Parts: sequence; structure tokens; C-alpha cells
Amino acid sequence: MNNVMTTEEKRELTPYEKKLLIFFLKCIASELSKIVIFSIIFSILGLTKEFISALFFLMIFRTSSGGIHCHSYLGCLCVSFLILSSGMALGMFVYLPISIMIILTITIKNIIYRLAPVQSKTRPPLEERLVLKAKRRSSMSVMLYLILLLVCGLNTFTNIGFWLLLLHIVQLYIANKIRRYER
Repeated sequence: MNNVMTTEEKRELTPYEKKLLIFFLKCIASELSKIVIFSIIFSILGLTKEFISALFFLMIFRTSSGGIHCHSYLGCLCVSFLILSSGMALGMFVYLPISIMIILTITIKNIIYRLAPVQSKTRPPLEERLVLKAKRRSSMSVMLYLILLLVCGLNTFTNIGFWLLLLHIVQLYIANKIRRYER
């Protein structure tokens, strides 16, 4: 075996990459702990399938577009619980005609493209090319939802996805306004 290291292997992280790595490790730890807490709560309530559906949709919508970022773990835990549980409750009990859902979903996709991404103040700022990439991925996540809705039809799980999308655009709008006010 050749023990010679390539320049790629010797390369150290840039200060930006180090900050980004630390930020992502903190995020992963925070998110995993919230998922465990929510899993326990919704399991006790007998809503495991609904929770998994809600978590899936929230993750695909929020990952690229961001949203409201709280200043404390407890605040984040409470806001996340409120959004998840509201989306689940609306998805289980409030159904709109599928034609209205399709029109709203397409409209939301266009709004998300304009608003996204809304980053946490603690995250190192994105380069312009990454902002455009996040906008495209955010739009694609909404299109993925739309495809699931069209293929699977309206059911509890796609309805939970719709309400989480609606709640996501509301919190994204609020987060965008907060960020502009803070500047």
C-alpha cells in the first residue's frame, strides 16, 4: 500500500468550513434530541405514523428554505412542537378540495422561491451560488410534495404534508420579516 497522502488528504478546513462544521454538528444534535422527544410524545398519543409523515414533510420543506430560528433550545422545541402538532391536527381533520390544494401548492412554490433561504443568525452566510441552489432545492421540495399528492391522492398523510407546507410558508414569511427588521 502506498502511504503517500495526496494534497486533498492534507488540506485543512478553511475557517468558514470549520464554522460551518461546528454549526451543523450543533444542529444535528439539537434536531436529533427534538426528534426523540417528539417520537416519545406522539407514540404515547398513538400518532406515530402521523408524526413520521409530518416530520418527513417538515424536513423536506425546511432543510433548504430555513425558517424561524429561536434563540434558545426550549424556544425551538416549543415552536417545532407547535408547528408539527398543528400540521398533524389540521391534516387529520381539515380537508380542502384537491383542486384548491394544487393551486395553493403551486402558488406557495413561487413564494418560497422568492423568500428562501432564511438562515439562522448563527450560521455562516451563504455564498450567492448557494443561495440560488437553496432556492431551487426549496422549489423542488414543494414539487416533490405536489407529485406525491397527484400520485397518492388525498389522504391523511398527503393532507398533513399540505398543512405543513401552508404552515411552513407562514413561518417562512414571518422569519423573513424578522430578519429584515434585525438588519
